[in-house]
Amino acid sequence: MDSNFLLGLVFGFFVGFCFFIYRLKSALSHIVTELNLDNKTTINQPILYTESHNNVILVYTNKTNNFVCQGNTLDEIAVNLLKSKIPHAFIVTQQDKVYEAKDGKLRFLKNES
Repeated sequence: MDSNFLLGLVFGFFVGFCFFIYRLKSALSHIVTELNLDNKTTINQPILYTESHNNVILVYTNKTNNFVCQGNTLDEIAVNLLKSKIPHAFIVTQQDKVYEAKDGKLRFLKNES
């Protein structure tokens, strides 16, 4: 392969990854603002994000990027989170929608777009 092609590929991946991190941080700051939290208050519930691969939704932690669970729908994710001993969490999707998963049920909070 041509070295310019590889350089362009790496650069494109880097730019895309930086944009993803920017959107994730923006969504998280909106969650904190919407919940009326100040700098002294911390969220005790984990904040998770999703990735889709072959019609399967994969869920990862925000801080450590560890895999948590997977499912075909967000409702299935909420049930699987409960099975994974995570009864309450906030989920940010790739479409910048924020959901709250609590006790196996899913509630839409906000669309970040």
